[in-house]
Amino acid sequence: MDNLRIARVLAEIGDLLEIKNENPFKIRAYRNAAETIAHLGGAVAAMAADDRRAIPGIGKDLAAKIGELVDTGSTVYHQELLQEFPPTVLDLLRLQGVGPKTVARLYHDLGIRTLEELKQSAKDGRIRALKGMGARKEALILKALEERQRFAGRRLLAEASDAAASLVAFLRSYAPDADITPVGSLRRGCETCGDIDIVAAGAVASI
Repeated sequence: MDNLRIARVLAEIGDLLEIKNENPFKIRAYRNAAETIAHLGGAVAAMAADDRRAIPGIGKDLAAKIGELVDTGSTVYHQELLQEFPPTVLDLLRLQGVGPKTVARLYHDLGIRTLEELKQSAKDGRIRALKGMGARKEALILKALEERQRFAGRRLLAEASDAAASLVAFLRSYAPDADITPVGSLRRGCETCGDIDIVAAGAVASI
């Protein structure tokens, strides 16, 4: 499993924990770990367990979960969290501009579980009635839903991630000391990607 996939699972754990209203420090730990792994120069899968624990912000528990991801492709903890919610909640999380805090409000306060329910609630004006949401947020959600439908033919995140991982590995073979990182919709974990954006910092101009 490559670094981007590991980072994506850790970030998703953080999002699911936020929907559960878990400890903010725990949520931040997973998100920071995801950010660190995504930017790491070397492949985490190739590291020894002690080397993983030595990564800044990666403690014993996180290192164990990363090891589980490397060895099996998944973690029991992640799967248990997923089972606590309908699978369609992930569609809400991946909607452009709708973060885990908003999803938590929609899920707990309005019982919204699917994109269709979200669309209907927005059209009915139920979202703007929530404290802290308002008409502007409701309009942004409707726009995000329209954009999702408009770009339905784009590449799925998993496909784009595989292509990006191969491209990053190729670029690093020419600039091993550079910080080469996918950005844009791929970095944000959007459901689909229209293109692959990569930033190479510290690389020679010829790359």
